Amino acid sequence: AWSGLPYELAPPDQSLATLLEHALAQHRPTTVVIDHYDVDTATLERVAAQAALAVIEDVPGRRLPAATLVINHGLGLRPVDYPNHVTVLGSAHALIRPDFTVVSTRPADDAPVLVLLGATDVAGLAPTVCAQLLAQNERVIAVTAPRDDAALATLARAHEARLTWHQGLDAPALAAVMAACSAAVLSASTVVYEAALVGLPAVCLHTAGNQDRLAQALTMAGVLVRAPEQLGALSEDLRRVRRAGPILTITGGGPARVAARVHEHTVFTVPSMRPATWADLDVLLAWANDAATRAASFTTAVIERVAHARWLQRQLMHPDARLWLVEDQGERWGTLRLLREEAHAATVSITVAPEQRGRGRALPMLHALTAWTRRSAFAQRLSAWVRHDNPASLTVFARAGYTKQEERMVQGHLSTRFEIGTT
Repeated sequence: AWSGLPYELAPPDQSLATLLEHALAQHRPTTVVIDHYDVDTATLERVAAQAALAVIEDVPGRRLPAATLVINHGLGLRPVDYPNHVTVLGSAHALIRPDFTVVSTRPADDAPVLVLLGATDVAGLAPTVCAQLLAQNERVIAVTAPRDDAALATLARAHEARLTWHQGLDAPALAAVMAACSAAVLSASTVVYEAALVGLPAVCLHTAGNQDRLAQALTMAGVLVRAPEQLGALSEDLRRVRRAGPILTITGGGPARVAARVHEHTVFTVPSMRPATWADLDVLLAWANDAATRAASFTTAVIERVAHARWLQRQLMHPDARLWLVEDQGERWGTLRLLREEAHAATVSITVAPEQRGRGRALPMLHALTAWTRRSAFAQRLSAWVRHDNPASLTVFARAGYTKQEERMVQGHLSTRFEIGTT
């Protein structure tokens, strides 16, 4: 609504299923993005039958239609959590508003402590945490949703010189508060990402069941996570995090990356190119370990399954990598991969399935990749290194419109770098 997009407010008695069916009929969207816990599977399947579907998730486990793009920016998530879906996972895709930016200098240790326990504070801990901090002679800024809280109101009146209470801050105001605080007590939620981007050290409270996975991942990343019954050590915990500084390294740009993936999933498609999923692990490993494929690769050793699984996980989670299976009428032709290593350039890898060799598959595969890259604006130029003792690949890249740029030794093999523009 703020940006001028059309919106509708659903009547309180209207079900989500009815709202979605009305929206589909009224607007006939090409894409539906859903961020809601209570949309049932049957409704999701009806939506997916009429439009491309993307779902923003917090916790794996909900049954989703097969073609759903799953977006989950929580720490600790892996493609294996959604084996049959195209995924956009991890903190590189954190949906952080652009108002939160890196702050170059931090306030002194005697600056206030921020208390922010999520929009709902389901455990009602904000007054308890604030009281504990006030008893430890901290100055406190509490931020909550705009609703009544008698206990917090009483505290604010009794300690008006040391407790400031804000309700319903927008993103710019919250970012300014974070930048003015020396440390924070936060819920174990993705508000931790916003604090990390600002550079605010934090103790996280694990207060709800849907935070279990994130709390565990935050702990493994070195963030100090406490249960509500451990509030007695809060003063010492804050001294620790102030000394250590922010643990998480979070970059901005997550919303733009997510938006690009939604567009790729729904708009910039090429019919023969299906994004790879975790369920493709074994077929990809079989193709990669084919004797002819290994002989033409820059590393010729057989790939172990564990190493391959790690590689596939990195590919599927990397914000600048794309991996597809190419299929036609039920036949798998092979794989295409892009890795964007510069702002406007990406490296191409192609593997033709062993049973498809000699059938002219590589050329249309490369043409499809160029078309996808041109339409999606993923990169302005594509390049590939090809060994000189692989004449078939030298020929097919030339026929696909790539031009020779340079020759040199690559991992002990004389090779040519090919390049094609996509603009």
